[in-house]
Amino acid sequence: MGEWLKKDLIKRNKIDENKIHAVGGGINVDVSLIDYSKKQGNKILFVGSNFIVKNGYLVIEAFKKAKQIKKDLQLYIIGCNVDVNEEGIHVLGELNHKEIAKYYNMCDIFCMPSLHEGYGIVFIEALTFGLPCIGRNAYEMPYLIEDGVTGRLLNNRNDSDELARLMLETIDDEKMKNNVRSRKSEYIKKYSWDEVARRIYLNVID
Repeated sequence: MGEWLKKDLIKRNKIDENKIHAVGGGINVDVSLIDYSKKQGNKILFVGSNFIVKNGYLVIEAFKKAKQIKKDLQLYIIGCNVDVNEEGIHVLGELNHKEIAKYYNMCDIFCMPSLHEGYGIVFIEALTFGLPCIGRNAYEMPYLIEDGVTGRLLNNRNDSDELARLMLETIDDEKMKNNVRSRKSEYIKKYSWDEVARRIYLNVID
């Protein structure tokens, strides 16, 4: 799917760049459910089944620091059942796509600074639902998130202070939120499975 893997394969395995194509991925959540009216400016979303690989414990550590400054901050964790008992943290476990859409609509930003990320469909879902994203400056994440425009990139994968700062900066950045929402139609088209199939056809089959 991703540009970073394409470049890595070309570099490490000496594959002819004309014989490998990054076709991206498509979102799995119904875009007709997008609704910006539920947002209150204080909710962070994390969606990932492998809490360790997705760097979830760093998210919790950073959230606790950020909450000391922004007292009404809330964190919603979807996809896993991590054991955490902390004010403002809501662990929701596995949800279906319609239920996940509810939280994309409720939350204001998305945060998942993965230790490793092959592509990251949750990032493109979050962007399509109007959420600026925080990811790591590694793997596919810099190709999905425009640093300072549609989200922010964490440079140190273990730095909870840096991540807490990015959380606070992003959740209060109305210009960034508007940047993401203004690209809704672009995201819906670019990140549809129909468009992925078209790219496969044009680049590989045709």
